[in-house]
Formats: sequence, structure tokens, C-alpha cells
Amino acid sequence: MTYISLSQKIRNANILNYQKIFTNLKIISILITILLILIYFKTIAVDSFIASYVDSYIKKSHYWEGTQ
Repeated sequence: MTYISLSQKIRNANILNYQKIFTNLKIISILITILLILIYFKTIAVDSFIASYVDSYIKKSHYWEGTQ
């Protein structure tokens, strides 16, 4: 059985902790990126939906019919 010093054990534990932190940061950054992309496309979809709804509402309104 090989003898490992206490400082070496602590160093190995620190390296493992840093690796865990970095993998967690990678996962979190990927999730945030996906969330931002979804929010971006949802905003575009909501804007186009509101624009089409307002456009159809204006066309249906009596004011629009009266001006033609």
C-alpha cells in the first residue's frame, strides 16, 4: 500500500471539487443559453401574434370600414 501524504489527499480533493464546480458551471451556462434562445424565439412569436391580432382587429373595426 502506497503512502499518500495528507497534503496530497487535500490537493486531490480540491482538484475533484474544482472539477465538479466547472462541470456544474458548464451545465448551468448551457441551460441559461437554451433559456435565452427560447425567450428570444417566444418574444418573436408573441410580437408577431400581437401584430397580426391588432391588424385583424383594426380591419374589423368600424373606424377602418368608415375610412374606406
